[in-house]
Amino acid sequence: MQLNDFKIKVNQLLTKRKMMPSKKIGLNAFCKHFLAHAWLAHEETGDGEEMLDILLDDANLIGGELFNTNFNLPFDKLYPEALKTNKSWQHLMPALVEFKGKGVGVGELYLALVIQDWTFERTDGKGDGKVAGGIRELKNNGASLKPLTAAMAPPKKFQDHLNATIFEGHRAGPVTKFDDHLTWIKSKSNAEKIYLNYFTQLYPGRDVNAMCKALAVAKDGKEFNMIIGKTVLKWYKEVDKWYSLIIIDQKKMIICNIADVEDLSMFKNIKFEWKSERERDTQAIPDGYVNITI
Repeated sequence: MQLNDFKIKVNQLLTKRKMMPSKKIGLNAFCKHFLAHAWLAHEETGDGEEMLDILLDDANLIGGELFNTNFNLPFDKLYPEALKTNKSWQHLMPALVEFKGKGVGVGELYLALVIQDWTFERTDGKGDGKVAGGIRELKNNGASLKPLTAAMAPPKKFQDHLNATIFEGHRAGPVTKFDDHLTWIKSKSNAEKIYLNYFTQLYPGRDVNAMCKALAVAKDGKEFNMIIGKTVLKWYKEVDKWYSLIIIDQKKMIICNIADVEDLSMFKNIKFEWKSERERDTQAIPDGYVNITI
């Protein structure tokens, strides 16, 4: 197959997936990226045309309903069965997953190629894609979860004021320094009340009663962070109205999908890091946000 014929078929695929034509810089860059890497893979293996034919047939793609369930999969399990033995795809797939550009995050456009009816347009300014009737939010491993909308949030760095006053300088983090806070809170007779005072102000408009009750008996920093993290995850789903949160680990080439925020039992390595202060932190997200790794 000659380069020009190959290019025509690539353009056919990208047009079908609504990536072409486009005025978006990141999207245009991806299309060029796809063609270059796909042709290189075909030159090395000889089965690139077959790969494109498989991707062009919607019947070969993975059903989007999968994203309405929790899963934790390596990327080599998340593409059409017909591509399992295609050498061009094996060469191309990592380059597609890792691509990111202006307005385009890691994995966003890869999913549009392999998942039935996946669209990568934002919905009312929210999400990074949509499939099976719902908005999907994509994040790199270690990304931040916001607890509040900007309109709900207290002034930036208000958390530092709460640490100095309510916690009397004994902030509850990071995990490696949590013991100081734990010693201090145990010296008080009303831990739950102190936490209620703190978190009611940090997260205005949120019901923090159950969270504070659990925090009052947390045994260590890991448990403390897990309690807050699970709570903020639920709030984040409410804030951005996503149906599932997709987390991509580029180093391990793993993709995790959290659709059911009430049951995280299948994510054995999930970890939450509650940001316990702001100080020089300039990230454009409300105080009290949480970082998630899986």
